Amino acid sequence: MRTEVPVAIAVISGFIILIAHFFNIAPIQAAATHLQDWGILIAAFAIVVSAANLLMVHIGRLSNQREEAWKKVNSVIVIGLFLATAVTGVISRDHHVFNWLYDRIMLPLGVTFVSMNMFYLVTAAFRAFRAQSLEASLLLGAGIIVLLGNAPVVEAFVPWFSKAASWVMGAPNMAAQRGLMIGAAIGAVQTGLRVICGLDRSYL
Repeated sequence: MRTEVPVAIAVISGFIILIAHFFNIAPIQAAATHLQDWGILIAAFAIVVSAANLLMVHIGRLSNQREEAWKKVNSVIVIGLFLATAVTGVISRDHHVFNWLYDRIMLPLGVTFVSMNMFYLVTAAFRAFRAQSLEASLLLGAGIIVLLGNAPVVEAFVPWFSKAASWVMGAPNMAAQRGLMIGAAIGAVQTGLRVICGLDRSYL
């Protein structure tokens, strides 16, 4: 009973949404609309639960006598910024404190995170661009063409590099992206059908 009820709800909801997508039946359309609204409400409650869990974890860290001092300082910063952002955001999205927190803390942290990821991307590219096979050689050649084709200095002296880079991005790269998108779509359809048929119960 503990697993049959969630599976039945998932199967029935999936069939309703699927039928409403392909057939214009008024009761099914209304039921699908209600299900989507319920999904939005459940997602909102999930955000509230996750926020409460965040506060509980960091408050528990502060009350733990064995916790290291720097971790407690981080918890104080997280709790303070969370409460400040939540309160000012609820009051008004145009609140000056909310905008200051977003512009002076959130955006710089995001830029820093992306900048740190660039080092990992460079090292991964260095390992991938070793011409040890035909596929690696093709990847290395395409990467060099695109890299040089987007460099203004190279484009000024060798104009055909930019055309070659555009061809690489527009022909083989686009074909590979479409293949990946088609494969991902087929996988999503397969997963959805498994959930609707009750075969996939990983959400339990």
